[in-house]
Amino acid sequence: MCTQPHQVLPGQRPDLLVPDVREKSTFGTWVEEEGTGAGLHPTADVAALIENYLYTIRSDAIASYVDMVQSPSTVCAPPGCTCPGCKVHPGKWLGFATDFGTTMFRAGPTGAGTAASRSSKCIAQSASNVFKRIAGTEYDDINRIGYLYMGMQKEGSYAQWPDMDSCTAANSWGKFDPRFRPWYSAAASGPKNVVMAIDVSGTAP
Repeated sequence: MCTQPHQVLPGQRPDLLVPDVREKSTFGTWVEEEGTGAGLHPTADVAALIENYLYTIRSDAIASYVDMVQSPSTVCAPPGCTCPGCKVHPGKWLGFATDFGTTMFRAGPTGAGTAASRSSKCIAQSASNVFKRIAGTEYDDINRIGYLYMGMQKEGSYAQWPDMDSCTAANSWGKFDPRFRPWYSAAASGPKNVVMAIDVSGTAP
């Protein structure tokens, strides 16, 4: 029932897998090391850390999908889009009410009740578990605003850490569809090669 553990994927560094518990964030630890004269961590380390987190989310999502296909009766129940534990943190997070201990899930605007919707719920539940582990590892300063989120293509479902109330009348996101957000469309469409032809002959009208 959406419980398969993540696996190490090709290109993933086992030494940077998401831990269950870490006393200090990776970056906080690196800053301390730099203060002792150990030197700066190269940019490649930062890139490898972020890539490993993405690998972990992908691996868990794939395992969850395989689990669901192998067990058609599986029912996944990710967190909803109401937030009973949300509270405002005065002077922080732009006044948004949040709950850092959980995540949110919004069903997509299309395909409700379909196989695609059921698939999205299982994938979101799996991703939400990883989101919470990453946040528990790296988020150590409430003065910093940061999100972990993902959108799903088939029917536009959305999962996010931290939890925020996006369903009540006072906080409705309306017909929010992550597939039309710049961060999603840019990642989904991939890089484009742009060719510019500039006429410098002076003969153009």
